[in-house]
Amino acid sequence: MKRYYLCPIIGTGTDLDPYRLAIQDYPDTPFEMGEIPVDPETGIPTVKWGLVLVGGKYHGKFVKDAHMKPLPDFPLDGKVSGIHTLTKNRMISDMEELGIDTEFVGNADGYREVIRGIGRQINPDFDENDFDVNES
Repeated sequence: MKRYYLCPIIGTGTDLDPYRLAIQDYPDTPFEMGEIPVDPETGIPTVKWGLVLVGGKYHGKFVKDAHMKPLPDFPLDGKVSGIHTLTKNRMISDMEELGIDTEFVGNADGYREVIRGIGRQINPDFDENDFDVNES
């Protein structure tokens, strides 16, 4: 099973505690992460989050982790209107908490557009079709 998460950037930026996505503290977890954009002068991340796709059979520990913000467990080709209202509202709230512009969500027809919209807030060339994780 694969699932998308909004993952806060943690760490202080020192050699002993580098900036990283919270998922990186879970050893032996298959995941794909987007980039962490940083200010070229300071090296400090310019956003507070990253988009990750996590593989594996069991996601309970990630869903319960206060750092991880699970996105709806919903097919990419599903209609946004098919996402339960409370689940969609939680997704929007989590996005806003991390400083993500959510305006595009209201105009999205499919969930794929939502994932693409999130990814493109960090990288304008983000393509959800090239974002995958090997679960083997």
